[in-house]
Amino acid sequence: RMSINGKLISENEVSILLPRILSICEEHEIKATFFEITTALAFLYFVESKVDVIVLETGLGGLLDATNVINAPALSIVTSIGLEHTALLGNTVEAIAEHKAGIIKKGKPELVGPNVPHSTIRRCAKEIGAEGYYTCDDILGPEDKNNDSESFVDYDIENSRIAKAALNLLIQKRKDNSSFPSTALTAEMIEQGISHRPSCRFEVIESMKGDKKCTTILDIAHNPPALETLVAKLKKTYPDKVKRFVIGFSADKDIKQNAKFLLSIVPDPSHIHLVEAVNLRAAKIEDILDQAPELRNSNNALDGDRSITTQVRCAKAIASANDELL
Repeated sequence: RMSINGKLISENEVSILLPRILSICEEHEIKATFFEITTALAFLYFVESKVDVIVLETGLGGLLDATNVINAPALSIVTSIGLEHTALLGNTVEAIAEHKAGIIKKGKPELVGPNVPHSTIRRCAKEIGAEGYYTCDDILGPEDKNNDSESFVDYDIENSRIAKAALNLLIQKRKDNSSFPSTALTAEMIEQGISHRPSCRFEVIESMKGDKKCTTILDIAHNPPALETLVAKLKKTYPDKVKRFVIGFSADKDIKQNAKFLLSIVPDPSHIHLVEAVNLRAAKIEDILDQAPELRNSNNALDGDRSITTQVRCAKAIASANDELL
């Protein structure tokens, strides 16, 4: 959840800093949630470490999120908006956008990705008094799309372009923003930076199972728009490979719609291994099957070992033996 220069906070640092947060909560009788405590821990960690720049991701929504106590960020960014957390944020993309726009701050620039309801966020930015409303095209020029351009939204490409635009915008605004470090960022540095990838974003892992190679893709797609994109990218990148999935969901996701996208690329449910994580938000396998009965013939371990490790090993063995993509 928090890292500096790509290195995660250590267990020792947590054990030193966390009691300070908890004692404040106890002293002032603050009934803080897990996420609020984690956010406070992150802020304390970054201050103690004297970092130059913080990239802060909102938890849920924006307007009422614990991270939104920062009242003068150098830049606010809304990447993309889909229908998620509708019970809390609203049933339309526009309603959700109102929450997301809560991170926009008066006198500060706002950068938006291409897949957002621009009219809603532009109105919010104007009402709040943002310094300006910018798109990636405004900063980088029109995207160079050739005949081989993606026919789907590749979030990896989109996110890289947003990051590049954000850095260029911060450089442009540096003279108006003393809080942003004056160290020169060159175009080469930016290209090198955005070439790095977080784990589990279409992360390809090659391994051997006996004398057979197994290709595994790790991806955190968890809602219908993301899963639709994942399926499209798998079809484009590995068109001739039979696919096998190990997948689990949080209980608040649109499982029925997610199952529809899964079965569009894996028509045989026996090529899908359902798992459930050991946490309160995880959807039970029974609940997954209730919402998506078409997955009843999947490998779901209803009567057997529910360990995720067991399902992964089972899926990997089958995928290796049959030359499938896992």
